[in-house]
Formats: sequence, structure tokens, C-alpha cells
Amino acid sequence: YSALSAIEGVIDLAVLENNTSSAVTKHGVSIPGHSVYISIVGGDTTDIAAAIYRNKDAGCGTAGNTAISYTDDTIALAPTYNYYIERPSDLTFGVKVTIRDTEQTPADIEQLIKDAVVKNFIGGSTFSRAGTGQTIYSSRFYGDIIAQGANDLVSVQIAAPLSGGSWTTQIDVHADQEPVLSADDVTVIRLTS
Repeated sequence: YSALSAIEGVIDLAVLENNTSSAVTKHGVSIPGHSVYISIVGGDTTDIAAAIYRNKDAGCGTAGNTAISYTDDTIALAPTYNYYIERPSDLTFGVKVTIRDTEQTPADIEQLIKDAVVKNFIGGSTFSRAGTGQTIYSSRFYGDIIAQGANDLVSVQIAAPLSGGSWTTQIDVHADQEPVLSADDVTVIRLTS
């Protein structure tokens, strides 16, 4: 994990291990026996393969949807090693914020909330980036929304996938999914007293 996360351009990463002889399911993905499952967003494929080559134990398999290979050019007649990594598919999130307007509510509160929610989601506030293989809670947004001047926060709900998903307070993101959110997918509902 450490070597892969240090690669330039890597923005999200989950490394799951199965040290048993049978396949197991973790974070919604099946991992073959004696293998590691590497779900990675960003980073150069050659750099990823080199990091796996330098850090993976001999005899440990890899799993994912993308084949990559590495040849150590410092060794004469070195074999080419083939690995698998997961390049996760996007899981579009929606966030629905309901507030009650007060006399102190800023006129541009909707845009302020949208910007704050997206910033939070990508790791630009007190929370780390919403990522692959994580449980995302709607409560992570409370503080950032209130800080924008939403003094009477009624509720925050999330949905994923946005199209066809149910509004809830927590979502388990599988290791083969990358959560994404744009300001257009943040809805602000303003109630009057």
C-alpha cells in the first residue's frame, strides 16, 4: 500500500489481502486464495507494476480487471512478470441537503453548500477523500454545511448510484467502484419557517 500510494498521480487506493487457500469476498469483490487485490485510481501502469514487483511476496497472486506486466531491466534475461490490478468504475453519488431558512441564511447558500460538499467529498476539508472500499456516511458533511451559514440543518442524505439509488445515510462502496460527485449532483432544499 505504501509503495503504491507514493506513486505520482495516484488519487485513490485499496489493497485487500486473502491469505487463505479459498476465494473470499471483501468489500464486494472476490479475491482468489493467496492473492492481493489492488484497486487503484490514477498512476502510471509501469510505475504500478514496478511497485508490485518490488514489494509483493513470491507466490502471492494478484487480482483485478486490468493486466499489467513488468520486466526488471537490471537483470540479464529477466522474465516478464504479469500482474492484475483493478481500475474501478465510477460510482456517481448524489447528496441531498435540506435546510430551514433563517434570517441569517446567506443569499447564496445553495452554491456555498454545493461547493463545501464537493470539497469535503474530494478530501479538501477535515475528512479524507471518499474512496474505493469505504463506507461513506452522510454525517461527514454536517460540519462543512453548517459552516456555510446553514444554521438550521434538517437532513443530509446520500444516494449511489445517483440514478436509481435510494436516499440513505450510509453507502458501502465496493472495492471495484470509485465514488464521484459533482456540484450538479448536490441538491439543496430550502424550507421556510
